Amino acid sequence: MYDPIEAYWIDGVKHIGGIHYLASLMIELVQKATNPFKIDTGEIFTGALSKLTLGLLPYEVYSDIVYDATAIGNHEFEYG
Repeated sequence: MYDPIEAYWIDGVKHIGGIHYLASLMIELVQKATNPFKIDTGEIFTGALSKLTLGLLPYEVYSDIVYDATAIGNHEFEYG
């Protein structure tokens, strides 16, 4: 999810997730790690915002993260 979603199932938590949370968490973890290795499980080109932007939005977001490795899923081939 690019935007946080309502966490109605967790008491005391209003929202959960979102790309801002992911970015903050990754920065924090990379700063703490001795030798960080960033890996993604793939399937980033799926969902409404990916379809609306023909994959440009997830491409730009994930390019900024600079992963060391990613898995390849079938959705990685949807936009050429």
